[in-house]
This record gives sequence, C-alpha cells and structure tokens, in this order.
Amino acid sequence: MSTTETLVRELADRAELTELVARHAKWVDDRAWEDAARIATADITARARGLEVTGITAFATLAREVHEVYESTRHSTSNVIIDLDGDTATVQARVLAVFRTGAESMSLTAADYRFGARRTESGWRIAAFDVTPTSRTAAIEQTL
Repeated sequence: MSTTETLVRELADRAELTELVARHAKWVDDRAWEDAARIATADITARARGLEVTGITAFATLAREVHEVYESTRHSTSNVIIDLDGDTATVQARVLAVFRTGAESMSLTAADYRFGARRTESGWRIAAFDVTPTSRTAAIEQTL
C-alpha cells in the first residue's frame, strides 16, 4: 500500500472506531440489548461493577442489568484515544452519564472506558470492554 492509501485506511479506521464508541453509548441509552451484534463480537469479554462476563448474550445481559434500574440514561463520550495495531485496536474514552433515578431526580457518573476492538467482516466490533467509574453524585433534583 502506498503512503496515501495507508493514511486513508488509518483515518477511516479511526473514524469507524470513534463511531463504534458512540454507537455503544447509544445502544445503552436506547436499551437496544437485542442489537448487541451490531457493536460487539460473539466472544466479547466485559468487566463492569466487579463482574466479568464472556459472550455477546452475557454482555447484553450485564449491560441491561446495570442500567434497567434507572428510568433512562444518557451517556456522553469524549477524549477518545485510539491505538491501532492492524486488525485490532485499543480505544480509551472518558464518559459522563446522566442516570434518571426518579421522576424528579438524577445522578451523574464519570467513568473511564477501555475497549478492545477487532476488525470483522462486518466492520469494527468491540471484543473487550472494561469500565472504571471515577466519580458519582448523590441524587440531584431535576428541573425539566
């Protein structure tokens, strides 16, 4: 591959991986658990809340169980850092999430996300996921 082709491929990979992180957040917020194959590999490993699971069904179940206690969620990702290595990548992101805890209350959580990604025939997919919460507020009164 020429230098230009290599650069274009790397830029395309970075764009797709950044979108994959955003799609993960949307997947959680939309509670689209049945669509896990659109973002994850069949053999994904995931760690959250002291639990570790393997497989796409277990990944979707873990995400559902963590988030179903809230009326709704809104995840915002930023500071995406991508380390490419051929057909695999490590992606780090900072996340700020709003968890609606009741009709008139919410809480905010900040966390560090780490994704292991793998190029598949269907595009980049999450092969490993690890979340480390860094801070959380107590309930906050909502005005909307």
